[in-house]
Amino acid sequence: MLDDASCPHCGNANAERLPSRGASSDYRCPTCGNYSISGTQERRFEDGFEDPTKGRLTVDSNGRRWLVP
Repeated sequence: MLDDASCPHCGNANAERLPSRGASSDYRCPTCGNYSISGTQERRFEDGFEDPTKGRLTVDSNGRRWLVP
């Protein structure tokens, strides 16, 4: 699991991980705003296959923001 104490994308220590909604993780960050990470993508970040600090935030058709590589 990624660090609950900071934003995986920008590292802001004032970010918080919100309660999980299924297979994704949701974050609230003062710098990045609210966004989600899919469970599959989170595992790729954790295993070192992708770097969350180099990802980008994208918006899906429902208006939900996602951190993607």
